[in-house]
Amino acid sequence: MSAARRELEEELGVVPEDLRHLHTFFLNPGRASWPTHLFISTGALNPGIADTSDPTEQVQLARMPLANLDDLIRRGDIVDPPLIVARAIAAATGDLPPLGPARTG
Repeated sequence: MSAARRELEEELGVVPEDLRHLHTFFLNPGRASWPTHLFISTGALNPGIADTSDPTEQVQLARMPLANLDDLIRRGDIVDPPLIVARAIAAATGDLPPLGPARTG
């Protein structure tokens, strides 16, 4: 848990008020032996200090309504497996509402 907290501050410059383990899975069990750990924070994200010294690790925090995230996943604009799995598991555990219906217009 401390590593997840540290990474959130180092990469995004935020310190979660609450953070807990959501799920662990193997991204490609036939080829890779390391697990992927997913965490969730549903509380406030307090300002921290991001380490921006590594040019290969430039990440930006994006805040958006959950419906927008669902639309991006549905359209195939988000193709990151851990993010898609995290969204599905968070819905299955009741931490987030189920994926909403497609919006039109």
